[in-house]
Amino acid sequence: MLRVLRSSLVLASSLLFAAAPLWSTAEPAAAAGKPPSIAVLNFDSTGLTAWWSGYNFDPGAALADVFTDKLVNAGTYSVVDRTHLQSVLQEHNLSGSGQIEPATQAQIGRLTGAGYLIVGRIVQFERTGHQGGNLGGFMGNNLGLGGVGVSKTVLRVSVKVIEVNTGRIVEAIDDDKSTSTTSFQVGDFAPGVGGSYSNSEFESSAMGKLVTGVAEDLVTKMDPSKLTSTTATGTAIRGRVLTVDGDDIVLNVGSNKGVQEGMYFDVLEVKQLKDPDSGRTITSEIQKGTLQVVSVTADSAVAKKVSGTVHSLMAVRSE
Repeated sequence: MLRVLRSSLVLASSLLFAAAPLWSTAEPAAAAGKPPSIAVLNFDSTGLTAWWSGYNFDPGAALADVFTDKLVNAGTYSVVDRTHLQSVLQEHNLSGSGQIEPATQAQIGRLTGAGYLIVGRIVQFERTGHQGGNLGGFMGNNLGLGGVGVSKTVLRVSVKVIEVNTGRIVEAIDDDKSTSTTSFQVGDFAPGVGGSYSNSEFESSAMGKLVTGVAEDLVTKMDPSKLTSTTATGTAIRGRVLTVDGDDIVLNVGSNKGVQEGMYFDVLEVKQLKDPDSGRTITSEIQKGTLQVVSVTADSAVAKKVSGTVHSLMAVRSE
């Protein structure tokens, strides 16, 4: 009887030990790595008939604000605060919307720590079917300035998710929505800077519901698996310019060091300066230009100049 009891205990312990890894070694998905860091720039609305002009309303900023808010609520991404983003853009005199040059994309990523930039364009933003002089009820108010028929507003957007380190477009998303209302006034809503459209007052308005609907669709359509935890502040790849042959700039680092096509490099002038107080020699690096890699081999890369100056033997550092 004692022998049978001991055998049962051994068997139970073995089963418990074998089963333990099923629950003791599991990790939450979030623990596998940091969420990808992204920044949302103002949506570009150039080229459209600006029927909203003259009012305190910026559709590109409104969509970017609400989209940012919805991304934060999704909990899948690390999102750069819009107020901080606007401060960085203003401080460094950088464009926050429209056609942004690759070098500017890399600089924004480096300054904000974002690994990805979301750049959007409002392809269509039209209001049809209205009549009379009243734009009526944008913030839910009817000013009573004339008769208003049913007004249909269409909002169609196109979004690109750009990997900062390489300039590669990892996702391209389109969405469109429309709304019909009998009162649609732009009114005196004063937005200010980043984030001010992300409030209940705006989102409950006719315009806010339209913008919010598009923003929610965009979040749903984004594929987090296409984004990694890459940031623009990772370990830099360092090398040197071997030669400048016309427009071709040959670097002494290649794929075996992690260089990829589309990657950007800062061109640096390295100076050795003696500190008169301590007597120590201090190394100083002054940025002179920017390069973009166009082809890669195992131990070298060919790049094109994006800006600044570049000479043979100058140092380079990946952005």
